[in-house]
Amino acid sequence: MENINELFSQSGNVITLFLLLIPIMVACFIVINRAKMTIKRYHFKHEKKRYREKIKIMDSRDPEKLQNRIQELAFELSNDE
Repeated sequence: MENINELFSQSGNVITLFLLLIPIMVACFIVINRAKMTIKRYHFKHEKKRYREKIKIMDSRDPEKLQNRIQELAFELSNDE
């Protein structure tokens, strides 16, 4: 235990330790951010695929039904009832 205290009591060793930790911390930050972006891209791809399949199903339906649905969604009350 005394050897460890002696090593950390010398300022050169402490500075060296901090200088070694800086690039390690930056590398960890970069790896975590890249992993997050990869996961986001993966989810985005699958969402896109799901919506494409949904659009294919919608295209095969009766266009008149789709037009009616668009009008239903666009309907708003006039606020003077």
